[in-house]
Amino acid sequence: MVHVFIIGGAGKIGQRLCRILSGRGHAVRALYRKPEQQALLGELGAEPVSGSLTELDAAALAMHFAGSDTVVFTAGAGGKGGQEMTNAVDGEGLKKSVAAALSAGVSRFLLVSAFPESARGENHF
Repeated sequence: MVHVFIIGGAGKIGQRLCRILSGRGHAVRALYRKPEQQALLGELGAEPVSGSLTELDAAALAMHFAGSDTVVFTAGAGGKGGQEMTNAVDGEGLKKSVAAALSAGVSRFLLVSAFPESARGENHF
């Protein structure tokens, strides 16, 4: 059994990952912001962890990550809140999460992201 911590567990990718990993017998903990997301994460087999990536510091995140083998970063502003929120979540939130994982001794850190970021919002089809 692997102990996995998912940042952005209440998002579309995070929810799917919670379901798949818990279904395979892994211990999953998932960060959520909104109170109504707690029950959903529990139903998906994850242990819900309350907190906001934009408000927690690296030390607090490291405490949440303690005991995890892997951290998966699936969080993203999704274009909500403009460039400021995108920078806070997708940029600074990611940097803070990496620092926290290193501090907590997590052996794997996986980033789920779109590439190239520079083309976000452009229609190429």
